[in-house]
Amino acid sequence: MKTNVEATDEIHRRIEVEIPWEMVSQEMEQRYRELAGKARLPGFRPGKVPLAVLRQRYGKQVREEVLGRLIDDSFEAALIQNRIRAVSLPELQKGDFQEGRPYRYSATVEVQPEIAITTLDVSVESKPVEVTDDMVAQELTALQESKAVLVPVEEQRPARQGDTAIVDYTARHQGQPLEGGSATNHPLQLGSGKALPGFEQQVEGMEVGQVKTFELEFPAGWGPPRLAGQPVSFEVRLAALKRRELPQLDDEFAADLGLEGVETLEQLKEKLRRDLAERERERLDRESRRQLIDKLIEANPFPLPPSMVERRQERIASQMEMYFAEQGIDIYEKGLRRQQLKADMRERAEREVRAALLLQAIAEREKIDAGEKEIDQAIERMAAEANMEPSRARALYAEPEARGGLRARIIEDKVLDFLLKRLNIDGKEAAGETPAPGGEEDGQQPENGEKS
Repeated sequence: MKTNVEATDEIHRRIEVEIPWEMVSQEMEQRYRELAGKARLPGFRPGKVPLAVLRQRYGKQVREEVLGRLIDDSFEAALIQNRIRAVSLPELQKGDFQEGRPYRYSATVEVQPEIAITTLDVSVESKPVEVTDDMVAQELTALQESKAVLVPVEEQRPARQGDTAIVDYTARHQGQPLEGGSATNHPLQLGSGKALPGFEQQVEGMEVGQVKTFELEFPAGWGPPRLAGQPVSFEVRLAALKRRELPQLDDEFAADLGLEGVETLEQLKEKLRRDLAERERERLDRESRRQLIDKLIEANPFPLPPSMVERRQERIASQMEMYFAEQGIDIYEKGLRRQQLKADMRERAEREVRAALLLQAIAEREKIDAGEKEIDQAIERMAAEANMEPSRARALYAEPEARGGLRARIIEDKVLDFLLKRLNIDGKEAAGETPAPGGEEDGQQPENGEKS
């Protein structure tokens, strides 16, 4: 088999392949022998159909089957032989079949770009971890709010913001009850903004036992599309009125939380301060990594294969669909179209593909890898964080594609760790020796996260 590769541009390769006639002929003869044992034709005993008859009856079918198989096999061999990282399916230009002559075809594919890393010396802003007394006070207030209880409002007064109104209501459109448009003893927190726009304001001022009828216009994206812009009538009865009662912030409150090492209010404040500091460190680390990736992308430009961006857009759209579906939301019921969703995600998809390719190139240059032991340890950590049985977590990453994806993420994290240690946070060379980046001995070279 002969091959010739032409770089039509930075991200496309045209591969010309010539398959010797001997190979084509052998494959066709083998296929005819297989047919001879199976073919059932009138006038011939099983297994006794002459080759000339088989050629006449099945010639086109055999030729297409054999050439298809040879093209598939030779194309894969050409990629390996020429070390081509194809990231798209091939666009084939099949040649003419001529008896006794080599078969020729060409295939054009998108390839992973060759990234020339011009610099890793970029500036990343340093921010200290700061936890103020106000931040601790806000956490303490949020904790106090989470332990609030609803108690009946004793005095006879109108409902107001901050109250929880217990209401019975019925909704009608054009005089007919709406499906799912009625409820009894429904808790409505006034001032929360969670109800249909205007609904909470109508309930404010009502007194227990009062019945009120009012009309609201359904905004677009709220409820069934057919109701968008339509007036809907509501009949509401205020069945009860409750208020939130907050617990006292004292040692008893702190002890009742059941937190390890917390018996007093001061101990609780210290724990909240430590937790805030840890969260702030994690936030600043994420921000440093985001800045680092953006600066590296800006400093090391390269072309992107369109098929990789398209696949990443598809993946992001699918993830968003799954996320909203788990919340019981069909985003397409609200007028959004999938093509528009994908188009809106293009900039994000391009950044993610650029980041993945660039970090992979740095990993290869610096010989940063992830071994099997590291992958197993990562699975164990994820299982512990998700409170999942380790065996179940291992099963989720048993397939090569899932395990390969996890390995790629580990390598990316190691590259970013390496770069952040290599640089002072202001972008100057770190003092001392550059840390050794290598992975475990049994590691493999990182593969591209995108599949062709």
